[in-house]
Amino acid sequence: MTIKAVLLDLDGTIVNTNELILESFDHTLNKLLGHCPSREELIKTFGKPLTEVFQEMAPEKADELLAEYQNYQQSVDHSQYIKLCPNVREALDRFKAMGLKIALVTSKRTLGAHQNLTQFDLFPYFSTLVTYESTEEHKPTGGPAKKALADLGIAPHEAIMVGDSNLDILCGKDAGTYTAAVSYSAFDKDFLLSFKPDYYIKDLLELADILAK
Repeated sequence: MTIKAVLLDLDGTIVNTNELILESFDHTLNKLLGHCPSREELIKTFGKPLTEVFQEMAPEKADELLAEYQNYQQSVDHSQYIKLCPNVREALDRFKAMGLKIALVTSKRTLGAHQNLTQFDLFPYFSTLVTYESTEEHKPTGGPAKKALADLGIAPHEAIMVGDSNLDILCGKDAGTYTAAVSYSAFDKDFLLSFKPDYYIKDLLELADILAK
């Protein structure tokens, strides 16, 4: 296996936004629908584009829900909620030192992704950013990963897609890349392993060790 590019999901892989996401759902759904699903049910939506999530919850109010969710997130102090996932910066430094190209492949909209990368000064690490607006197809299809590969000029067998959800694994597989799931995911280990990622890693530093062999 000769890997030339690492395709990274954002939420739950690079940055831990779990509590911000859950609080944003709680605020939005209670305000506009008068109720909110359980934490466990909300976690099942992680990785999906918000447009799809709200369409499934309340089609007639999907646009209003999305606007309220986004407005709420813009109103809070992100530094209180969002943290880097374990050893992310160290791993990104390793990937760069190894000559690997790095792409962001997220279902998040461009504004939110840019805010997260800016907060932690991560922009310089990435050769390309694939966000919700970048493709017509979204995870779990391979569309976003294929867009990243095209941007980088890398063949599928030369790349690995890394994420915290089954959608990331399926996206990578559909695009023909290798896949890795991170152990600090909000999803259960057995659930992630049922989608047969090529690697189940402690953190991104472990992936750097694997790719260096």
